[in-house]
Amino acid sequence: MAKVVLPLLSAEARGKIADALVFFPLAHAKGGQPVRRWLTPANPQSTSQGDSRIRTAAVGNITAKVGKTFDLHTQIVAMMPAKKIWNAYFVERMLGSSFAVINAALTAFTGLDTAVKTAWDLEAAALAMEDTVLSYSTLETITAGEKLYVSYHAAYLMGLACATTIATDVTATEMSTYGACFTTSA
Repeated sequence: MAKVVLPLLSAEARGKIADALVFFPLAHAKGGQPVRRWLTPANPQSTSQGDSRIRTAAVGNITAKVGKTFDLHTQIVAMMPAKKIWNAYFVERMLGSSFAVINAALTAFTGLDTAVKTAWDLEAAALAMEDTVLSYSTLETITAGEKLYVSYHAAYLMGLACATTIATDVTATEMSTYGACFTTSA
């Protein structure tokens, strides 16, 4: 039930009326009472929604591992445009337009040798990265190694000093050097 103070629409109303309208206070609203239609949130958990969510969650997990005093953070901040925040910029670079960058990296990762995939997984484990799992996605799991590979791929495309070799050709030493960028102070 909506609480009405003075006549409706002339002063203040808060709450919902019969699952049809919602009245709410809005400090900067001038000349009237904010009102919107009552909506029941939809969460169909479709596979396309799941695909978007797992990709976004995976790159979000990566940025959580980048400390502000560490080398990777310093390199990202040094080259990002003004008025951007570093983590949003890095996420944008890892995802790409319509997920183009992350899709290309994940596809390239599947073509790697098993030993190379294992090396990426071990380096990710050393950084305490975990797999990202979502049951209603066609991807279902993005492994920790895949996430580290995606971040390396994006760092290479950005031209960062910690990722100088194309991701498909990275050696074990270069993987370790890149992993150190997550933990070594600049």
